[in-house]
Amino acid sequence: MIARFDHIAAALWAAFALVLPFAASAQDGTNFQHFRKGAEIEIQGDKAYLLVRMPAESVSTKLQPVLLRKPSAVELTDYRAAKQEAYDRAAKNDKEIGPIETFLFEYPKSTNLFQIENGKFYSKDGKDRTFVIAVEPGDYVFYGLGFNKYLWQCNCLGTVSFKAKAGQVTDMGSILIALAWKESGFAELNEDTSLGKKMRQDYAMFAAGIRPATVGSAPKQLGSLPIRAAEYHAVGSFREPARLLANRVAPIPGVLAYDAGAVVNVRTGELVPKRF
Repeated sequence: MIARFDHIAAALWAAFALVLPFAASAQDGTNFQHFRKGAEIEIQGDKAYLLVRMPAESVSTKLQPVLLRKPSAVELTDYRAAKQEAYDRAAKNDKEIGPIETFLFEYPKSTNLFQIENGKFYSKDGKDRTFVIAVEPGDYVFYGLGFNKYLWQCNCLGTVSFKAKAGQVTDMGSILIALAWKESGFAELNEDTSLGKKMRQDYAMFAAGIRPATVGSAPKQLGSLPIRAAEYHAVGSFREPARLLANRVAPIPGVLAYDAGAVVNVRTGELVPKRF
């Protein structure tokens, strides 16, 4: 099953369920606002801001990065109550409904899963694109790749998180996306590309990675803004039933590695627990 943005289900991360939905209507609402084509940016103290680059090869895949915000305790409590009520109501008419963990339902009150829209860029250099997005402050996860408002591929086998602080621009660096079955121009994706025809037998598998920001790499027109590089942290594997494919974020030096498929926190050398 492919999950449409306004019908997303559950995922497990940080030892509890991340269950708030995608919502296409929120893509440029109060929770996730793209600044378009050189628009003036005035930093608001109650908002966080993301700076993201996508090189031409990433853009050409037509896949779009998906970010997840860790919900607050209040959001989780309200969501779980609403989901339980909907599940109990549905169970009266469907005795084979399955467990509540995989039960899908629409929840309009809150949104914490967002897609960076390739066409809504802040600036463009040839085919390379830069995005600036206003978001709610909080902890975010590079959750997967979307296509046409669907979650095409989750980063369920390993990914990274980072904190977006209020009143600051968090520079995520470059998001790298390539075809898993072909050679890529991104050296960072060498372990996850050139994997052959098996990667496109039924549905196309993509490789995803992050090239962290470096000092002084922000666009000149953003020079007066308070910009800090994202501090990435390794996130263990998790379950997301409402996706088409599952893959991982490629290794990131100093941050994320793998040992026979297990996620490794490079800073500590320890394995990162699974989130399911």
